[in-house]
Amino acid sequence: MGEAPGRFGLASRIHKTAEHTYVVRIPDGWQQGRGAFGGLVLGSLLRAIESEEPDRARRTRNVTAELCGPVQPGEATLEVTTLRSGNRLSCYNATLRQGEGIHARLSATLSTARALSAPQDGPTIPNIPSYESIAPFPMDGAAKFAQHYEFRNTGPVPFSASPKPSAAGWVAERDFADAFDTPRVLAFLDTWWPAVLTQFEKPRFSATISFAAQFFVDPAELPHGAPLYFVGRPIAENDGFVLEYRELWCERRLVAINQQTFALLA
Repeated sequence: MGEAPGRFGLASRIHKTAEHTYVVRIPDGWQQGRGAFGGLVLGSLLRAIESEEPDRARRTRNVTAELCGPVQPGEATLEVTTLRSGNRLSCYNATLRQGEGIHARLSATLSTARALSAPQDGPTIPNIPSYESIAPFPMDGAAKFAQHYEFRNTGPVPFSASPKPSAAGWVAERDFADAFDTPRVLAFLDTWWPAVLTQFEKPRFSATISFAAQFFVDPAELPHGAPLYFVGRPIAENDGFVLEYRELWCERRLVAINQQTFALLA
């Protein structure tokens, strides 16, 4: 579960300072709105959790998280608690502190593979165009963190008054050609704009307040430096809170599923 290099690997690098305690130094240039890119914040927390797991055969199966407040560039403290470690499965919780308060929390379940598999009845494989057939999407005016990724959009664009809000396209990390790890896959889930924004005619902001993800592929099996195909759609909305469903695909393999709750801002 070592950290992979590249811009994300460097930005999410952690340093152990005490038992169960780490520091991450969020660099400038990774902002998203008032704080740091949520995928970087949550990926750093997951990296700390995976560093605590002594059994290398256990890999992250799922995470749940909340982004409680904006994380600023600079130093933040990550504290990991082992909730339980059984014969084959471990449960952890990690918090990110900056200043006086907790700004993010992430829980993760790590486990070895099970001998029995359930019948295969997963999501329908989307119609995925080749990466080379889609031109890079201009991200002028986008959040600062977007400079570290390349987007190739195949769905509606934000603020286009789309009658059916959705999002789809390729995303790849720039300056990265080594092995994937789970924190990096987690960040990919958070790179794309909320699908609900394609339904609006004028720009408006949103913020992730809760995040859940399940991982279905060992990241080490993904081709080094490969782009991943993203699809997303809103599921329901109430009082300005939108639940969105997201998938990541690689070579017709389902990599991960994500649910996020977005708060729509002014």
